Amino acid sequence: MPNVPKDKIGKSINNFQQRDYAGFLEAYVKNNGAYTTTCKELKIMRSTVDGWRKENPDFEADLQEVNRLISEKVESTLLDSALDPKGAPVSKIFYLKNNWREKYGERREPDNKTINLWFEKPKELPEAKIIEGEVVDE
Repeated sequence: MPNVPKDKIGKSINNFQQRDYAGFLEAYVKNNGAYTTTCKELKIMRSTVDGWRKENPDFEADLQEVNRLISEKVESTLLDSALDPKGAPVSKIFYLKNNWREKYGERREPDNKTINLWFEKPKELPEAKIIEGEVVDE
């Protein structure tokens, strides 16, 4: 579980806010970054926490750090599974598609079709009207 250093939490806020911020961050870590779940658990409206994020850059930075640490933990777990001979095949596929793109990435075949269109000469209208068309493979 990622830990946010307590000395980094809320440097420029009063003690009441600091306690609320620290409590939210601890619950946020415990809930693996589930924002709504943490708000419900602490009986805090999302709009309140959104306000904290806007008014305190340190609090926002701490949330982003927790999210980064959780992402690294997921990445590590995925890599462990991909490297395990008995690991989930989907983890191996995901890893290879994202880390060896030239060999395993999504391939797009170029569209080598030519479209020929014939137009009726406009009388007084600014736009021509398509009267016939065909797709030709090259």
